[in-house]
Amino acid sequence: MKIVAEKNWDFGALARARGDSVTQAEALVFTRGVDYDIMIVADEAADFGDYISYHTWDPKLVAGTQGLVATPWHRAQDAWGSAQLQSRFYKAAGRTMRPVDYQAWVAVRAIGEAVTRLKSADPQAVAGFMVDPDFQIAAFKGVPVSFRPWDHQLRQPLLIAQAMAIVTVSPQAGFLHQRTPLDTLGFDQPESTCRLP
Repeated sequence: MKIVAEKNWDFGALARARGDSVTQAEALVFTRGVDYDIMIVADEAADFGDYISYHTWDPKLVAGTQGLVATPWHRAQDAWGSAQLQSRFYKAAGRTMRPVDYQAWVAVRAIGEAVTRLKSADPQAVAGFMVDPDFQIAAFKGVPVSFRPWDHQLRQPLLIAQAMAIVTVSPQAGFLHQRTPLDTLGFDQPESTCRLP
C-alpha cells in the first residue's frame, strides 16, 4: 500500500453540532482533490468519522474506526419526532432502543390503534382492519406505515445507518409504485408467493 495523503480534520466535532440534517459539506471539502482507492479514518473520539462514509467527494471505500446497515430502527434516529420515543424508551429501560424493541412497539401500537378506531377487541375484526388499505399508523419514520394485505408484512422505510449516524432512508427518492413507494422494498405482490388468508 502507498499512502497518497494525510489530512487532519479541522472542521470541529460534527457529532456535537447536530441539527435537523446531517452536515455533508465538510466531508466533501475534506475529501476533495485527493486520488485514493480507500480512505482510512482514524476517529476514536467519534467526532467526525461517522459523517465521512457516503459523503465523500468521490464514491470510494471508507474504512478504519468507522460501515453501513439497513435496519428498521437505529439509536441515531432522531428525525420526525423520534427523539421523544428514544428518550421515553431510555427513561423506561435504561438503554437505547434496539430494532427488536421498535418492532415490538410498532406491533403494540398497531393493535392499539386498530382496537381504538374499531371500538372493538374482536381479534378477527382487528386483524382484518389492520390489513385494510385505509389503515395506517404514524411510526416516527416520516411517512405512515401500513400492512400489506397479501402477506401481512409491515410496509416501512428502512434506515440506512452507520454505527452512530443515519446516512439515508430508503426507499430512495425517485422510486415510483402504483400503491406506495414502500412496496418497492422487498418482494412486491406479483413477485411474492406468500398469500395469507
